[in-house]
Amino acid sequence: MDSVSGFRLQVARDPGFEDICLDQRDLQDPLFLPETAFAPGRYFWRWSAGDGAMSEVFAFEIAPEAAVVEVPPAGEWLKRFPAGHPRIYVRPEEVPALRAASLGERASAWQGLREQAEAAGLSVQQYLRGELTRIAARRSPAEFAGGREPMSRPEFESIRQQLRDIDAAKRRL
Repeated sequence: MDSVSGFRLQVARDPGFEDICLDQRDLQDPLFLPETAFAPGRYFWRWSAGDGAMSEVFAFEIAPEAAVVEVPPAGEWLKRFPAGHPRIYVRPEEVPALRAASLGERASAWQGLREQAEAAGLSVQQYLRGELTRIAARRSPAEFAGGREPMSRPEFESIRQQLRDIDAAKRRL
């Protein structure tokens, strides 16, 4: 599958999805953080990748005494950072290792990744997001939901290292 239209998430108050309270389409990543908290109660959710079949139905419950946590939209959240703020999420003690990896042992891998992204006319982050989406699209919802590892360990480690390299490059910028 060469292109994926994104991920879809549905949340309903009933297992038959007659009373849908959230239907989020075209998510760029297989995650979603609602801006407004759900009211206490039992909910059911399912998802799909691209135009694929919906997953099995899962359930969760929000207790009446649960803390209400609401997060502003990502764009609003990012506006609150100063323009010069490095948008890298690592612990301070990890920064030297990230810098060293991007300049040392992983420098050639990082350069190759950058060249692939540039050849596609994308930033490295955009390129990797597309790659991760394509990998996810090759997996059925049942593979993700069934508790099995959705990709091979080497594939996972490769992507994980590429994401670390991106973070290191962001820090250098």
